[in-house]
Amino acid sequence: MNFIKNMKLGLRLGVGFGTTLILMLVLGAIGYQRLGDLNQEIKDATNIEFPKTVQANNVIDAVNSIARHLRNAFIYSGAEQQQSIDSIPTERKVINENLEKLDKSITSVKGREMLKKVSEARAAYVVDQDKFLELLKADKK
Repeated sequence: MNFIKNMKLGLRLGVGFGTTLILMLVLGAIGYQRLGDLNQEIKDATNIEFPKTVQANNVIDAVNSIARHLRNAFIYSGAEQQQSIDSIPTERKVINENLEKLDKSITSVKGREMLKKVSEARAAYVVDQDKFLELLKADKK
């Protein structure tokens, strides 16, 4: 501390200003780096994660649409019933395409496990759908 007391006022001000300037440069560099990291995270979210969300929502919408078509096929008869039944393969195609896209884009272990569970549940659901459609076609409501 004696060293600082023995300095002239101008030198003390210069050292204080220099120290402040160095700290500002360090803070600026850290801020610049963090903005770069944030920019990369935003790019990942918009270019990688968001499309996965869209694909998953497309699958959900198609599954819900199939459920509605199955309900309508049960409720209606004749041409309306057949129209509902004919719409199901189109929705299944949408599901298959989106699940394939998800399969290609998911890299995490947890994500792969979740997609596997979805695929297994879907396979069981498709079997039940087909049984239901067979009963409808046989007019066994």
